[in-house]
Amino acid sequence: MTQHWQGSFDDLGRSLATTTFVVVDLETTGGSADDCEITEIGAVKVRGGEILGEY
Repeated sequence: MTQHWQGSFDDLGRSLATTTFVVVDLETTGGSADDCEITEIGAVKVRGGEILGEY
């Protein structure tokens, strides 16, 4: 069976410095999912401490 999730960083099989990540930031009108809304979404693509793109 194919595993579709990663249990830990050790499961990557490579250094975190060579792994590409996308960091996502959500800005909301408050802290409750019931009555607050998302106002902004930002994302930064990073590898080895270097920013590869901003969205």
